[in-house]
Amino acid sequence: MHFVADSMLGRLARWLRVMGHDVLYHGHWDIDALMRLSSERRIILSRKTNLLKEDLSLIVLHSDRVREQLLELDARVGLKQDPSERFSRCIECNAPLEKADPDGWGKGLPEYVFYSMRESIRRCPGCGRFFWPGSHRKKMEEQLKAWGF
Repeated sequence: MHFVADSMLGRLARWLRVMGHDVLYHGHWDIDALMRLSSERRIILSRKTNLLKEDLSLIVLHSDRVREQLLELDARVGLKQDPSERFSRCIECNAPLEKADPDGWGKGLPEYVFYSMRESIRRCPGCGRFFWPGSHRKKMEEQLKAWGF
């Protein structure tokens, strides 16, 4: 599934990306952009009920809390995925992560990570960020488990 999250669902977009889902997010989508994205088989996620009058592939979420939003969305489309898909997308720009090339690491990567997690380091080809299975990732996995995902 491919999603588009509107400005009211930025935190949800990040968590869906953590789970491995393709989610476009922008601070402001105009109706023409939403229509085009919907025609490209993307599901529009919003809390804005006025969008119901538009001809969109749309899911209006009612909660303002991420856990409840995930549960609402799961009830509608089934979010559960293979756990290996988690942490496969950049949480900032949505690009699929790639195995990092050690020649391109340069600055921005702690030295201890370079030596201790060399095989686990992934890089975003879109924004250049690096990702590795550190304590932050463990906390996110625990949060997803606590939420039932």
